[in-house]
Amino acid sequence: MNPESCLPLVALLLVGAGDAGPAVKEVEKAVRQLNDAFVTRDADVLKKLMTADHVAITPYAGKEELDKQIKALPNYKVDKYSTEDVKSQAVGKNTVLFTYIVNCKGTYKARQCRSEASCLRCG
Repeated sequence: MNPESCLPLVALLLVGAGDAGPAVKEVEKAVRQLNDAFVTRDADVLKKLMTADHVAITPYAGKEELDKQIKALPNYKVDKYSTEDVKSQAVGKNTVLFTYIVNCKGTYKARQCRSEASCLRCG
């Protein structure tokens, strides 16, 4: 999914069945909230937005399930985070594919994270 970045690179977000248009908007909003929660290390918001079977895969932390990732939040220090070139596409009745560029400055366990990465989220 990505080179290095300071936030999880794969996340599964579930959206309700129906017209893909509203689902895309719903997931876009949730992805923004999810990214903001990682920057502020808000475990309550993260738990609310991620499913119990959530898995993140990063080059610096490896594979992390929800509980492991929440427990590791103190290891993340994000000084600057932004996205650009956000694209979303409904790929099924219940699935939205997001791709975007992550611009991040920060550390994971005091190791500098790469400043740019591509990010893909499916839901």
